[in-house]
Amino acid sequence: MVDVFISYSRRDHTKVAMLARAIADEGYEERAAERRGKSLCEAVISGRSPLAGKNVRDADFRGTYNAAVIAVHRGAERIAGRIGDIVLRPGDTLLLQTGNRFARAHHNNPDFYLVSTVEEARPVRHDKAMICAGLMVVLVVLMTTRAVDLVLAVFTIAGLMVATRCISASSARKAIDWETVLTIGAAFGLGIALDKSGAALAIADRLVGVAGDTGPRAVLLALYVLTSLFAAFVSSKASAVLMFPIALAAAAALGVDPRPMIMGVVFAAAATFATPLGYPTNLMVYGPGGYRFGDFARVGLPLNLILTVVVTVLVPEFWPF
Repeated sequence: MVDVFISYSRRDHTKVAMLARAIADEGYEERAAERRGKSLCEAVISGRSPLAGKNVRDADFRGTYNAAVIAVHRGAERIAGRIGDIVLRPGDTLLLQTGNRFARAHHNNPDFYLVSTVEEARPVRHDKAMICAGLMVVLVVLMTTRAVDLVLAVFTIAGLMVATRCISASSARKAIDWETVLTIGAAFGLGIALDKSGAALAIADRLVGVAGDTGPRAVLLALYVLTSLFAAFVSSKASAVLMFPIALAAAAALGVDPRPMIMGVVFAAAATFATPLGYPTNLMVYGPGGYRFGDFARVGLPLNLILTVVVTVLVPEFWPF
């Protein structure tokens, strides 16, 4: 359907509210509490529709279809002006605020070529803001004071968020990135396997054999580059888990403090900019931002090179070998 409508619903409810206050018909509910139980739908006016040739006000769209028109899209752009004054034509796409059954009720309605719901279009709720803020403060206090185990604190607060209806159980389940969870879990298993099998020690010995003659700083550089390569194509957390035993083994082989090696791995895993694959934030903006794979390489590779030099030079100054 129309990308601009999807962007309104998914990325910026504020823009939708501002648009509604300016030009929507009187049936549009602006406040989140009033919009609860309602949905956003898109409908394309058909050539046989009685709406064609009438403006929204005269067509009494709200009374006829029990839905409020938020915006009208024609051709390649949204029609500006007051919604009620827009004369509708066949092929116009309407963004509607409707009841939850609108799409099902009008799916085969000859007045429209196509009717579909805008997925994940939910009103922003503010009535639970104080409860959320209070729970967040409690979580920060628990994490800071270590009064209880970190995992227990996080799960307890998450449970309270569901119990107080700050978030629904279904939304909480959907918020879990199972692919990331499985990747991290598999990486932990692979990291343990590298350690127990002696592969980490073998890789570290090889690394020390190649770079060890020039000193521990060269080994730190090699660890940073290797971790960056892993992080560019798997998750940053997975690359850190994989490289951690190798960093420990390399430090032991050199007879130096492992902290600078570990910090090098941490910084390399956290600063992966060359591809959209290595970090969740990169993936979050990759599609909606219209970026291409090469955009990350153009900007990310120079950043990675700069950070490689900075980390290699400064980490031993804060965590001596």
